[in-house]
Amino acid sequence: MSPINFDIMAAKNPEFGRTWSRLSEWFDRYPQLKYVDLRRLSRELSDIPTEELALTMQILVQQGYLRPVYRVESPDGILIDQDFASPSEVPERMPDRFHSGYFYTSEGDIIPGFRVEKVGA
Repeated sequence: MSPINFDIMAAKNPEFGRTWSRLSEWFDRYPQLKYVDLRRLSRELSDIPTEELALTMQILVQQGYLRPVYRVESPDGILIDQDFASPSEVPERMPDRFHSGYFYTSEGDIIPGFRVEKVGA
């Protein structure tokens, strides 16, 4: 079950009713989700306008359900499981996925996303 009460969100912001419903379905599909990759979310909810999705995600941040974070995608396309509060906190080098070596973060991408908080569970 999702830590986010989408019924309350829909009652407070009814203009986004369809988006809340789609987000609720999406979060229910991934009950153990701790990180929301915006690229994946946008791809899987491609029927929702990007601006509307962005506005609803911002509302979830304001309500304390999500926290904006940044992750690094390694040069080989692996999203490293470490959150940073801002891009400026990303170190120059990071261990790869299996900690068998290091890569320069300038060779990868910084990916914005959200950390799922347990407020309102």
